[in-house]
Amino acid sequence: MSDLLNMVRTCLMGFLLAGAASAAWSQPSPALDRVSVSVGAFRVEPVIRAGIAGDGRSLNTGDVRPDPAWVPQLRAELLLLERQGLSFDYFRYDRAVGRSLEGNASIGSGAARTSGQAEVDIRLDVVNLSWRWWLGSGSTVVGPGLGAAYYRARLEARAAAVLDTPFGSASGRVEEGFSDHAWAPLLELSVRHALTPAVRLTADVSGARRNSGTLRDSISRAAVGVEWFPSPTLGMSLDLSSEAVDIQRMRGAVDTALRVRLRGPTIAVKLRF
Repeated sequence: MSDLLNMVRTCLMGFLLAGAASAAWSQPSPALDRVSVSVGAFRVEPVIRAGIAGDGRSLNTGDVRPDPAWVPQLRAELLLLERQGLSFDYFRYDRAVGRSLEGNASIGSGAARTSGQAEVDIRLDVVNLSWRWWLGSGSTVVGPGLGAAYYRARLEARAAAVLDTPFGSASGRVEEGFSDHAWAPLLELSVRHALTPAVRLTADVSGARRNSGTLRDSISRAAVGVEWFPSPTLGMSLDLSSEAVDIQRMRGAVDTALRVRLRGPTIAVKLRF
């Protein structure tokens, strides 16, 4: 975990130093800032599905809808060369969820019906880093981007189940998990529009995908929002966004899948230079 925190700190320090070096350049579009940092919270309404199968055992939670939760989120943008710049985005989801199972867990090959309780611990860190080219002039600009998405995921799943078969009942327990991290190529498209010097509208879509034999990963995001700056350097932003992360792994005889859907508003404090 320390290497991920070091990467986040390094990216932010680089943004601030580069922003200070470019502050003397001519003013960009009123829809853009030389450098900005946003710290906020993403109030998510999650939908989670986890499945692990192999070695004669399996667990599938189905769609689980935990209670809404606040997720920390950090963003930064840096403008270079008038029409190019860097974008950075980080969030973490760390929750334990549980649900009753009916027909979703099995142990061995003779189970006809199951019932029991499953617990799933999920920790997910996602970092998006991209280079953008801003097109247009005046109060509206469009920025296609190319970069990479980094994720670190940990899944621990446990289920205590009673198996009902035509020959009687039996009890058993499934305990499986995985931990992994990887980079995936990222594509982005962003739109910025300045209604006034103090109010802006924003829209962003992005997608990352990696498909390599037994590994299949995808990360996507879509958001629309508004920014308000009561002072020249300090403001607030409100986004409505959706994040989706799908991870599939086939290692030996074990097949693991994790799907996380996060939707809701993000409220942040934004500092710009």
